[in-house]
Amino acid sequence: MIKDRIKALRKQLQLTQGDLAQSVGVSSQVISNWERNYTTPDIDDIKKLALVLKCSSDYLLELTDERDDAIKSIKEQIEQEGFQSTALFDRDSWQVLTRDEIKQLDAYFRFIVNQQETAEK
Repeated sequence: MIKDRIKALRKQLQLTQGDLAQSVGVSSQVISNWERNYTTPDIDDIKKLALVLKCSSDYLLELTDERDDAIKSIKEQIEQEGFQSTALFDRDSWQVLTRDEIKQLDAYFRFIVNQQETAEK
């Protein structure tokens, strides 16, 4: 349940209910109510919770068991490296690729990762 995920993530980040409340812009009583399932956060609060608790909204809502939005994390990492726009995240570019071309991209990516891992050993 959402209450369990809020509480578990808050504790993992070593935040008090007051700390979380301040970051989300609600009272500590509201956080307590969410964690005891007396009330449920609205969509705006879920967005804020996801940012503060460093997870996806889907994770909070139990739509996935993946805490992070992997695509978002990868995109942020690429942007931190100085790439502003990349075909990796262009839906139109992906739609024109054939299955074999996607397999080739996957194989090449795995090759590069393997090379990097081998070099680090």
